[in-house]
Amino acid sequence: MRTVGRRMMPTFRASDAAVAGLRIPLASKGGFGETTVGTPLTVHLCGPTPTRLAFVGTDSLATALCLRAAATGAEVLVSTDRPVPWQVLSDQVGGRQPFATVFPAGALPAITGTQGALVTVFDHVRGNGEAHISRSPWHTSVHVVGQAEPSAQSLFDAMDLIAVGPSGAVDVESTLQTLRLPEAMSAAFQALRDDEVFVATRTVARLVRVRLTDVEWRCLGAAAR
Repeated sequence: MRTVGRRMMPTFRASDAAVAGLRIPLASKGGFGETTVGTPLTVHLCGPTPTRLAFVGTDSLATALCLRAAATGAEVLVSTDRPVPWQVLSDQVGGRQPFATVFPAGALPAITGTQGALVTVFDHVRGNGEAHISRSPWHTSVHVVGQAEPSAQSLFDAMDLIAVGPSGAVDVESTLQTLRLPEAMSAAFQALRDDEVFVATRTVARLVRVRLTDVEWRCLGAAAR
């Protein structure tokens, strides 16, 4: 635990076995799924250019990629008003090596461009972390939200990758408008299954089947593979 202001917030750690299981042979890239025709999809977790990722209605995928980033040496900071789920994750991961540090929403420390590989996660916080969008090399900002709300238009416009899960596309028309996607893609959102996400980057949009490892599912406490 560490003290932030007057509040005690947990510092999370991972066992050597868990870190070894999370480590993947992709360096700064993480593969998290495949397209409907079997093409693997990877995403830069940290790199020499700033990386900005948004996860809409797919919290587990965002969390899994944060685990991978930590396993490859990145520092992970989480801004949230929901520390309990992260504590549960901490218990699943175990060990003595730091995995991530959680701060109350609005209490993140100052972030500079000299801290090395760094992932900052904004977990359902008011404002979605727009003021902290990654702008420095080797820094990645991860924005976890429930819906693609029009009020967050500027946030989504700044993202390098947006992943939308089934629960994040309840209002398909609003989602398409907010993400500036053509109406023809509405069928893809309506057909999303529990193990799929719709992924949009600056150049392509694809339906992706999520493929996490057994270690990741176990850490996330998933009941089904």
